[in-house]
Amino acid sequence: MNLPPDIPSEAIPFLDQAGYLEPDRLGIGDAAPDVALLRPGRGEVRLSSYWTESPLVLIFGSYT
Repeated sequence: MNLPPDIPSEAIPFLDQAGYLEPDRLGIGDAAPDVALLRPGRGEVRLSSYWTESPLVLIFGSYT
């Protein structure tokens, strides 16, 4: 995997342990696959229905 040059070498073991260096992961700038997502109460939507209108940013997190 090609890492950005500004990542410190001491961060690599952490990234590896966290699974960020797995070869099948999407990298920075990779195209997202066109997957179907469920919207609560509104059915299914495909990512491609959004990225044809404008750039799309996906943010995953926990709101607890």
